[in-house]
Amino acid sequence: TLRVQNPVRALFAIALRNQIWITPDMLNFSTSPTWYKVAGNTPNTPTSIKFSEDGKSLLIGGTSSFSPGSGEVYRIDGIREATYSDNVVDGSESFADANGIESKQVGSFDGTVSSATFDQNDKDRMIVTTGSYGLDNHVYYTDNAMADNPSFRALDAGSGDNSLPEMPVYDAMFKLDENNQVIIGSEMGTWFYDLDQETQGWTEVNNGMPRVPTLTLQQYVSGNEYKAFAGTYGRGIFGIAGQKVGTPDKLSNNDQGYEPSISAYPNPANSYTNLEIDLKE
Repeated sequence: TLRVQNPVRALFAIALRNQIWITPDMLNFSTSPTWYKVAGNTPNTPTSIKFSEDGKSLLIGGTSSFSPGSGEVYRIDGIREATYSDNVVDGSESFADANGIESKQVGSFDGTVSSATFDQNDKDRMIVTTGSYGLDNHVYYTDNAMADNPSFRALDAGSGDNSLPEMPVYDAMFKLDENNQVIIGSEMGTWFYDLDQETQGWTEVNNGMPRVPTLTLQQYVSGNEYKAFAGTYGRGIFGIAGQKVGTPDKLSNNDQGYEPSISAYPNPANSYTNLEIDLKE
């Protein structure tokens, strides 16, 4: 019998207390998913888990296991190259060891880490945010994210009205076609920062959206254009006005004009939300 590993697979990861589990079977509806524990020395209470664009690394942010009130970021490497087969599925550490998966702490911060995000165009760049009150800094940036000990610097400071208010920040993302530009979701909505023009500081980009806690940010493809969306606490989903990114070359011939669509209603939501997605089969 010749066994060949499927080169195309969808990995799904969940973060539990001090544990990260992955299954390659989430989209295989003919079987029950088999879960593999790939790390056991991660944040005590995870609050953020995000893959890199190449699927080889995973960032986990959360509260520290040893210092309450502090946050940590861990990076797990080797995920895509691992062989998810009949190794160890009982939760012991030997699966990760046998497959070359490596987990390491790459950052420690004041306050709970609310998000840790790779630049999807450059894996060496990372944005980390903290969601606690009473801190001078809530946004951190590094351009050596794949190093053993990345060096971070705070981006909160500006000049006068261009500094970021002292407030919790819940999510951040690099714009997909202008990866020197950053959008964050905060206690007071969405804000914008340009790494190429740092003297300009921060700009509020709510533009019609109320100053409402913004917990998650996403970028989607619609036709030949990217659009940015903000998910808020109790007020629904908003488009980030004025922050639509341009058309990357790889999408210039988007399947002869096919345009996927996504809609959420009611907006704002109270006790439930309906989500409709129109995708080509």
